[in-house]
Amino acid sequence: MSPSTATSILASTAGLDQHDKFGYWQDVVCRALVDLECSPVSGRTFEASVEGSRLDGLSVARIEASAHRVERRSSAISRSSDESLIFNFVLSGVAMAQQDGRSVVLKAGDGAVCDAQRPYSLRFDDTFQIITIKLARSAITHRAGSIHRITARSLGESSQVCPILFGYLCPRRSRSEPPGRLRSEPGVEADFAMVGCG
Repeated sequence: MSPSTATSILASTAGLDQHDKFGYWQDVVCRALVDLECSPVSGRTFEASVEGSRLDGLSVARIEASAHRVERRSSAISRSSDESLIFNFVLSGVAMAQQDGRSVVLKAGDGAVCDAQRPYSLRFDDTFQIITIKLARSAITHRAGSIHRITARSLGESSQVCPILFGYLCPRRSRSEPPGRLRSEPGVEADFAMVGCG
């Protein structure tokens, strides 16, 4: 069997009319990552871009954007039961993640995981950069039952593996190269299983 080929994720609001930018970004996020409801911060101009790769049950993308908020709502879950885990690692700025009655503030160098099978939200009150990893739950089936214990918690504090993963996800080799080792090392799923449940 021939190896799978990664597909690119690439989009930007640059050059679009200001009135069209947020609607465009909403569509991009839903197609590239997971079905989310995006809300702008009133009174601010909005810019955003995403670049990354998708391979089988794993997506890795770098997102740079102005302040906004996103929600994974029950209505979206009923439309598409996406059995994935969403890891967000903050490169710059500040993020707040909320799920399962918990909330955590994430600064540069930290990350958190959310389960796409249940409602969650992310809030960014200023310009930010993150790396988002979407991982199929099937990759960690043997530990999936424990995911609810670590959603919306600091991975930097709860996992010794997190700093190692953050180190190889963050280096930026070029504008055109997707972040991380997605293309060259498909076994990276196991590393994220360790972050989430180790």
